[in-house]
Amino acid sequence: MRKLILNLSALLLICAVNAPPASADHPPNADVQQLVWAVNTAPPFHIVDGPLVGQGICDALIAATERALPDVPARTLNRPITRAGVEIGRSENMCVPCLIYTEKGLPGTYMTQPTHWYPPHGIITTHELAAELTAKFGNPIQLEALLQENQYRFGYPDGRAYGILQPLIDSFASDDSYRVVRTGENATTAILAMIRAGRVHYTIDYSPLTTYDQFTAGSNMAFIEIAETQSKPVLGAIGCTRNEWGHAMVERINNALPHIQSDLEFRRQLLFWFSAHPNYLDTFDQLFPRE
Repeated sequence: MRKLILNLSALLLICAVNAPPASADHPPNADVQQLVWAVNTAPPFHIVDGPLVGQGICDALIAATERALPDVPARTLNRPITRAGVEIGRSENMCVPCLIYTEKGLPGTYMTQPTHWYPPHGIITTHELAAELTAKFGNPIQLEALLQENQYRFGYPDGRAYGILQPLIDSFASDDSYRVVRTGENATTAILAMIRAGRVHYTIDYSPLTTYDQFTAGSNMAFIEIAETQSKPVLGAIGCTRNEWGHAMVERINNALPHIQSDLEFRRQLLFWFSAHPNYLDTFDQLFPRE
């Protein structure tokens, strides 16, 4: 169960999973009565209040999916990622948007084909500390060297996972005194406040988190690329409970993917969040060509 919860934390971003195809023992014509979303409070992925309410990256994916499936009623449940993992492990009907797509997939879920992509994770910190870190560890930063230097405290939201970076991060996890885990709602932005207050030195996340922070808090945090993942796109997807309902829902979503990926509002929101990457939509169309 712990492995399921940690893997589901690849959300947040954030989040897609290259899941193996649903097995033949679940017929594709299984009844799909209602699409049930599990979301958590983690801007800029899900935004539940403020001037950008409902305009998070994963909010936009949910909305585009619902527009592409107008005949499927939908409802949303607010769930911390750990609770969502427990409920999916109990085979409760639930879909989670914005998981990290990997070839192995996640236990307990069926995964859609990739829905969108993210530029890779980076180091987020203050500009003052960014100059110090790049002088010591390079630009892009050698994450392994930074993790070895335990004078710098790494803060991250509870349950967060980092795709292909996770094994490297886990290999330096024995010294907990230099790891600060933030629980509760809005943990992503709370970590940034802790960095500005000097309680932690840096976090690892996607560049849109700095966009959201600048828009809502007027802050200007530094984003530094990580050498180990430089230029490696992160694919996102939707994961649904690994039962007959989840198999049928994934089939429906996969069939609707051309409509989801061409949805003008979805693309507009992605372009807003990834405005620092002017060729974002060109890469999107290269990764997900439409007929």
